[in-house]
Amino acid sequence: MINAEYVEKALLGTLLNDPTRRTDVPWVQVADFTNPLCRALWAHLEKGAPPHFTHPIDYVDLSDALRAETDLHPRLTAPSQIAALQVHAPAHPHAAAYGRILVEVAIRKQILAIGLKLVSEAERPPQQQRASPSAAIEALKELTNQWQHAGPPHSSSLTGLARPVNESRLPKLEAAPTDNSGTEPPDRDLAAAETAILGSALHDSPKGSRARLVALIDPCDFSDPRAVATFHAIRQLAHRGEHVDEITVFWQQTRNKSDWGPGLQLAQLTRDRFTGQLNPRDIQTVTDAAERRALARASLTVTSEAQNITTDLGTTTARVSRSLNEVAKVSRRLTPAH
Repeated sequence: MINAEYVEKALLGTLLNDPTRRTDVPWVQVADFTNPLCRALWAHLEKGAPPHFTHPIDYVDLSDALRAETDLHPRLTAPSQIAALQVHAPAHPHAAAYGRILVEVAIRKQILAIGLKLVSEAERPPQQQRASPSAAIEALKELTNQWQHAGPPHSSSLTGLARPVNESRLPKLEAAPTDNSGTEPPDRDLAAAETAILGSALHDSPKGSRARLVALIDPCDFSDPRAVATFHAIRQLAHRGEHVDEITVFWQQTRNKSDWGPGLQLAQLTRDRFTGQLNPRDIQTVTDAAERRALARASLTVTSEAQNITTDLGTTTARVSRSLNEVAKVSRRLTPAH
């Protein structure tokens, strides 16, 4: 993850030289620091006009004060360590610019934590209830609000961070590949469940199951790309009120091939290829796998965006927000199945 310790030291060195610059960064918090000495000094500053920051600074007194307020090793708060911050501070510092960088790094770390949480949710066993994506969405809103209150950028290198982001102009997020090349073999139970759902929807067996499945299942809930294309064709015909059987479905998926890829072969669509009965557990198996894939895709997007500092934070939060909302949409849609 991004290391901004040098920025922390520059900010604290600046404030040691001129404590009045503390008012330039009212939105910086002690949690934004990772360096132990910088965190301790900032916490000391937050107590309000500490006498140890008056000039000339008595490094011994300040060191003693930090040891009394923290449980850090004495070497970390030694007078020489404090003096080094002051000596190596930039000659022409800009506290607000440094503070804004620290806030951005802190926010990116929290976005990364959201992504890692999605990973753990995706790996949670089916029998355990998953946390709602709404909590992650609310956390992201708070981080976005925090960034908006982190003061205006003060240099040309930061101006892009404050611009509003038009999400419609962002590049489309690509779904994770659904083939199994280079990965472990597909889950046999999942394959059987997907086959049962396809057969039930295609041949409406038992009667009335097609309408239920078309309303609940999305084509992309299937792991097999051919099943995705076939179910999409079934759903198109059903929505238009047209006749659905192996002939019409094969014709429809042939028409869709350029956009959706090849579906199942005609011989694979006949009724005698679907001998098993649809079990409610099949729906549970497919929808749970679909939700896990959605979480895994979102976690990949969120963790990648959090660490991509070439993208301004406004665009990053917009992309992460869209990814989280896609997960929430999948979760809401599949809730009746759980």
